[in-house]
Amino acid sequence: MIKAVGQLRKVGAYGNGFVAKVFNNQLWKILAAAIGEAMVAAKFAGLDPLV
Repeated sequence: MIKAVGQLRKVGAYGNGFVAKVFNNQLWKILAAAIGEAMVAAKFAGLDPLV
């Protein structure tokens, strides 16, 4: 069942998978915040967000 979700990857010693997941989640949250800030800046610059 787990293979249906994606590939299994070994990231080192026991517990390193948790650390890798934390950093991956942190990266995605930073990217989401950056996209939101870029959209706000673009709107203030006069761009139409629907285009």
